[in-house]
Amino acid sequence: MAHRVINRTPNGLIYYCSGCKLIHIEFKNLNFNFTKREMKTFIKYMRKVKGEEWEERNKHSPFDRKIVIPISDDNFNFLLNNDELVEFQELLNVEIEHPLISQLFKDLNSKVRSN
Repeated sequence: MAHRVINRTPNGLIYYCSGCKLIHIEFKNLNFNFTKREMKTFIKYMRKVKGEEWEERNKHSPFDRKIVIPISDDNFNFLLNNDELVEFQELLNVEIEHPLISQLFKDLNSKVRSN
């Protein structure tokens, strides 16, 4: 099983796993596992998040981190401060059509069709 690194920051890593055929994002103590389509949707959403606006909107929240990113259902949120958001957006600053990602999924699709 091969892991191909797509991007890295001081607190994060994006890589593709040939074993499970998913793109994995590690950021601090969180892990996200995405198909190409899910990754594309997540990146589009995260690029729109304006940290300073969310910090102002949630300034009275008891949480230390004021930027709230809903992940699934209503019972799990990804909490960030503005510095963390900037780094996370930098980590996600890859084009979903990045040559490595495109080639990996092209290879996967051709293997699926040939079976």
